[in-house]
Amino acid sequence: MKKKKKKRVIVFCCFFFFFFFAHRNSIEPCLPFMPVLVKDLFVIQTNLTPKNAETKEREVDLKMLEKNCRLIRRFYEMQQRSKLYSHLIEADLEIQTSIRMSIALHESIDSLAELSLKIYPKLTKEQEATARTMQHLEDAGFC
Repeated sequence: MKKKKKKRVIVFCCFFFFFFFAHRNSIEPCLPFMPVLVKDLFVIQTNLTPKNAETKEREVDLKMLEKNCRLIRRFYEMQQRSKLYSHLIEADLEIQTSIRMSIALHESIDSLAELSLKIYPKLTKEQEATARTMQHLEDAGFC
């Protein structure tokens, strides 16, 4: 039973990090709360570390610890970058509180993504290309 649970946790975490980090060019409006991410990584680290047969104590896997530190750093940098764009998104307090409550109640990723899209909907490829073109023109000083 424990092996199945560990596999589910690993699969969920792999999906979670792929969902938030794999598409660097896309805009993901919903970021998980930083302490929740760090706590989950710490729990995974402690649950998956093997016990030493002689001392009966858990040994820290330094490779996994380094990987977790890199993920936390990337997530922190992503949070800092997202603050620069906070003035572009209109504040909808009702939806924001419902998302915070949903995170607190441990709802599924699908429902959180759906709530997230209410705040900032995804663009079609044409809209995204137009937005990129306009951004490049603004950066070049044409607009």
